[in-house]
Amino acid sequence: MVKRLFLAVFVLMLAAFQTAQAQQVNWEPPYRVPEYFDRSIAPYGGFTSMGPNGPYIRFNPDMWFRAPSYMNVFLRAHEYGHIFSRGPFANPEANADCWAARELGRTDPQILDQVIAYMLNVMGPNGGDATHGNGFQMAQLIRQCSGR
Repeated sequence: MVKRLFLAVFVLMLAAFQTAQAQQVNWEPPYRVPEYFDRSIAPYGGFTSMGPNGPYIRFNPDMWFRAPSYMNVFLRAHEYGHIFSRGPFANPEANADCWAARELGRTDPQILDQVIAYMLNVMGPNGGDATHGNGFQMAQLIRQCSGR
């Protein structure tokens, strides 16, 4: 009985360790800016602003804690894209998505693949808005920018 319990605990710990390893994130922004949780930005998941001391990013905690972790990685990279991207599109949301896709394609391709699958299979023709596009459009842009 004790051996079975020990074996069960060992297997569960091994599975948890494998899951944690699978979700390791390598991406870091070129430099960090202040990041805050702020419900007032709803319905948006994230919002980048310029303050007297430079840029800062706010995330909607209601969306953050409901979203899959890989989507939060993309959202964070997207918001940093508003700070660092310089084109090539007229739409700043497309530029931020493209910047995030290039960054994650370089550092975390497995996460980017999960983001693309989520956009295609969960968001699909929904999600986004006039400036962000729907799930299909965002997935297409991310593929184009990352070369995936």
